[in-house]
Amino acid sequence: MSLTLSTATTEVRYLLNESTASFWSDTEIENWIKEGCLDITSKGAVYEDSQDISLVTNQLVYTSSDESWIANVGKVYSVYYDDGSNGYTGLIQAHPKMLNHLDRNSSGEPVYWMYHHKSFYIWPIPSANENGNTVTVLHTAISNDITNLEDEYQYLAVKYAAAMALFKDRRAGEAQLLLTHYINSLNFERADKFEPTVDNLDEFQNPDMQTRGR
Repeated sequence: MSLTLSTATTEVRYLLNESTASFWSDTEIENWIKEGCLDITSKGAVYEDSQDISLVTNQLVYTSSDESWIANVGKVYSVYYDDGSNGYTGLIQAHPKMLNHLDRNSSGEPVYWMYHHKSFYIWPIPSANENGNTVTVLHTAISNDITNLEDEYQYLAVKYAAAMALFKDRRAGEAQLLLTHYINSLNFERADKFEPTVDNLDEFQNPDMQTRGR
């Protein structure tokens, strides 16, 4: 069942055995739920998204001032370029130190991308021919909104909030038990659903498709 902030608050109250506000206010429970969502999406990398950057002539760096979603990027999986006619090209990830060695006169279609301090760097810088074309970024995002979590992850935010509420009530033993359960569940979800990524061209080879016995 999909939860909203309101229904998640009800679920937390059920765990606390307090159906209406008395010791814990709705506001503080809602804040703990949001805090839990931030923890889940940042550490668990379970909120996946894809967004576009619209290229601008002679612009190297793109921040949240250009595209608001950049402020909430967690981990970047891959980036590809659309030349405006559905001609797609995967871009190569580069380390920010590479900027020390770039030719200042280079412009044209993108080849490299870098992500550093909530900023995307696209190189070569776009010329007038690339202006308005898009670079698509596949990434995880950080959010405090429980509706951005898939149903199977929402219960984690409820556990987190309930644990924080118990800490407020100085029921440290119960709180720590629930918090440990939350941490173990988060680790399990990530380990169960996320395989190690392939980030090297040679690793894309499928052993079953290769000639055996060589």
